[in-house]
Amino acid sequence: MKKTLGTIVMAACLAVAIAGSGWAQEAKRPKIGLVLGGGGARGAAHVGILKVLEENRVPVDFVVGTSMGSIVGGLYAIGNSPAEIDTAFHEIPWTELFADWPSQDWLSFRRKRDNERFIDIEFGASMKKGLRLPRGFIAGQKLGFELKNHTLKASAVTDFDKFALPFRAVSADINTGETVVHDHGNVADAIRASMSLPGVFPPVELDGRILIDGGIVDNVAVDVARKMGADLIIAVDVGTPLGTVTPDSSILSFFNQFLGVVTEDNVRKSKAMITERDLLIRPELGDISSGSFERVYDAMAIGERTAREMVAQIRKFSVSEEEYQVFLKKRESFQPPKPVVSFVRIEGCQEVNPELVKAKLRIEPGDALSVEDFKAGVTRVYTMGDFEVVDFRIKEEQGQLGAVITVKEKPWGPDYLRFGLNLNTDFSAGSSYNILVEHRKSNMNRLGAEWRNLIEIGATRGLTSTWYQPLDLADQFFVEPSLTWKDSRRDVYLDGDLVGIYSTSYWNVGLKAGKNFGTSSQLRAELNLGELDAKPQSQDEGVSLPVYSNVNRDTVAAVYEIDTFDNHNIPHRGTRLSASWYSSLEVLGADDEYDKISASYRKVATFAGRHTLFLGLAGGMTLDEDAPYYDQYQLGGLFKLSGLADSQLLGQNMASGELLYYTNFSKSLHVGVGLETGATWNNRDEAKVDDLLWGGVVFAGLETILGPVYIAYAYTEGEGSGRLRFSLGKSF
Repeated sequence: MKKTLGTIVMAACLAVAIAGSGWAQEAKRPKIGLVLGGGGARGAAHVGILKVLEENRVPVDFVVGTSMGSIVGGLYAIGNSPAEIDTAFHEIPWTELFADWPSQDWLSFRRKRDNERFIDIEFGASMKKGLRLPRGFIAGQKLGFELKNHTLKASAVTDFDKFALPFRAVSADINTGETVVHDHGNVADAIRASMSLPGVFPPVELDGRILIDGGIVDNVAVDVARKMGADLIIAVDVGTPLGTVTPDSSILSFFNQFLGVVTEDNVRKSKAMITERDLLIRPELGDISSGSFERVYDAMAIGERTAREMVAQIRKFSVSEEEYQVFLKKRESFQPPKPVVSFVRIEGCQEVNPELVKAKLRIEPGDALSVEDFKAGVTRVYTMGDFEVVDFRIKEEQGQLGAVITVKEKPWGPDYLRFGLNLNTDFSAGSSYNILVEHRKSNMNRLGAEWRNLIEIGATRGLTSTWYQPLDLADQFFVEPSLTWKDSRRDVYLDGDLVGIYSTSYWNVGLKAGKNFGTSSQLRAELNLGELDAKPQSQDEGVSLPVYSNVNRDTVAAVYEIDTFDNHNIPHRGTRLSASWYSSLEVLGADDEYDKISASYRKVATFAGRHTLFLGLAGGMTLDEDAPYYDQYQLGGLFKLSGLADSQLLGQNMASGELLYYTNFSKSLHVGVGLETGATWNNRDEAKVDDLLWGGVVFAGLETILGPVYIAYAYTEGEGSGRLRFSLGKSF
């Protein structure tokens, strides 16, 4: 019996010894610190290098990252495998991170109308603060969300030593020049601070410091890894080699060279700390620059290839399969439970009612934490247009986890200026320009009312003041009173010949009331009461255009619109639908009574990635064919029978259609051809299909900061020759 018991005890001890041998070896081996340097898009090479380290059983005990290196290092430290990081890098829309504004799909119907008219630059403007600009080219909203998204499982862990692998991110204090080593807090915030390149992303405020990209103080932070306890260092330098500037180089070139010199100086000091026992990997990334985010996957492949070429040196850090399995179990053991939101709190609101933010967020206590729900909610809040950044974090308070939404209101708000520009010419008599300047004051009350004042200059002159008043926190129902004055001019044609210029001037008070259906459609009723004058500004001899003086113009209308276009400059997918009924009523005081029904439909689809078809149909009719001259349908202009002059055709009824094909030669440049048809009639009973004019157009379109630029050549039957057209800017 004693012999049997002794045998059992010896066997148990032997089993424990065998099981613990891996842990013992793990404890005895030299500790390895992985140092990943900054380099923008070049830093994607880190992912490929990690793959080779794993294949060769290289365990990592400490991770330090600067700038792009902090993204890869942070993901690795919280337990992601190189394969999972590779997947994450393929999911992140790198080229879109540098445009803060969300896609059109997320914008409210009202914001879509803004983007259709105004260029994508917004200024702050008020009597007290003057004209103000955003703090950076990019606020980093999309970048911040992607970081929060991919580090969500670590969002409630504030001690970076408690990650699967102890982690540090490096940034710089812009006020003191000190190196800031992040070892606690929210890991996504630390990473975001580490890559706040001045002039690109605005600085990050953390723990009372204003922080910028760590590359300017410690781009390959070997010293930080040593202080963490690393015996051996594997450092990866992906910095951009210094270029050459001349006295004729641009200010931007000098600025980039300055940053390069500062970074290269601290990297040189870090390399001096690397001993013969350590390993420095420097991938040859060639012409991939720090901003070449469209080549992220190329950088990943080069990183992997470089590491494979150095595999003999890498294997000096390898451990046995048994030891490596211990490392993997440790890394994979970091699996914090998926939290349930026990409370929701909004922080940072000053001008904006926090209840408006909650209504847009649509996350309630008791909801399970869902990346998709947070992404949708945060995006809806951001599209309100009042915030520079919208952030979220998971926070523990009194044993409960909650969602804290932190908003940073735009420092240049709540008074905003936006501009619109449109130039058109057919290089003959048909040329015009229009300029828009709009002042918008947001959050006039707890429901988020907006006061807008618009100035129009050019072929149309005008002043418009509107008050948009939501009737509920979700902005489903609204009313919009307005006061408008406009004066417009257009060329008048007779049998294809320019015979005069016609001027229309009016003022009116208006009221709209309606309902928004999500972000894609709106139904509204309109009432306008006003007075109009219309007369020829000039006309050829023998031409007699009608004159209207002090005409009472009192109308009602019902309008339904759908808009799912992805882009209002040069769309690639989506639908636009508009249907309206318009009535001028004597019972309201109008001098002329008539009714009009109009509709338009546009459908855009892209196939094989770069080939786009655009179908457009439009039509309208005056029911009794008695609309006054100034309010008849017009046809002619770019993509509305492009071979005709603007508004060359006039009539009580109208129909048109176009089928366009275009392909993109780059992200901004498109080239295409189109088939067009259309006609106007004063008498529907006499309208025939044979009346339709047919034409074709070839064009090139370029997306610019001022809006689309089109150069087109078109021919429409009935015209003696083709027409060359040029258009710049938004369509009003």
